[in-house]
Amino acid sequence: MTDDEFKKIKDEYKRIKDLLQEQKELRKTLETRKDYYKNLQKLAWRLEVLDDELFGIDDEKDIYEHLSDSTDSVYGEFLCGNEKRLYFFYGFVKEDKVHGEKWHDEKYLAYVPRDTKFNMFNKYYAMYWGLSGRESVIVPINKMKDFEKSNYVIDIGEDIDIPYANEYEYNAIRQCNGIEDSEGSNIQAAYDKYRLELFKNFAHSDTEEEAINKLLLYYKNKQL
Repeated sequence: MTDDEFKKIKDEYKRIKDLLQEQKELRKTLETRKDYYKNLQKLAWRLEVLDDELFGIDDEKDIYEHLSDSTDSVYGEFLCGNEKRLYFFYGFVKEDKVHGEKWHDEKYLAYVPRDTKFNMFNKYYAMYWGLSGRESVIVPINKMKDFEKSNYVIDIGEDIDIPYANEYEYNAIRQCNGIEDSEGSNIQAAYDKYRLELFKNFAHSDTEEEAINKLLLYYKNKQL
């Protein structure tokens, strides 16, 4: 991302942080201050505005979630200090026009379990999600090693923690990920956790590269 894009994230963090502090002080003032009604009414109106803008934001974690949810299109590619980009391994998929979903590259893709025995009659890919704008990238499985060598990849090393009977049920769960009964998927939860950690780092780092290095160290420590 550009310096301006990085600054925009940090500025938004500070803005929300300041609004939360103002909201806290206004509530305390209205609870304890004795003054004319017209003066208190102005404060109450301002508090109402803040309550509307900060709806759902109560603490630090909420700020990071706000940043990660509202800045998908704010910035471009990450600057990792080299040509590498940052990805999260999201699983394996195969081309399947019957059960697959249509993706941006016009392929119909169905998820398959991590321990799938790849069939030579199917075309399989590894799917990666960017931790920047949630963009997806698919890579033929025979080129996985080259891709992961050329980029930073976070891989939790586990499959979903939701029971399934066969590939079709597995695919249905993954396609509905984050909806109703599927929201417990540890893959989606891990992706959201690392994305949240990244935006936390953005808010508290001097450079984009520093923020990404903190995330990679966080990931490395999780593997120990």
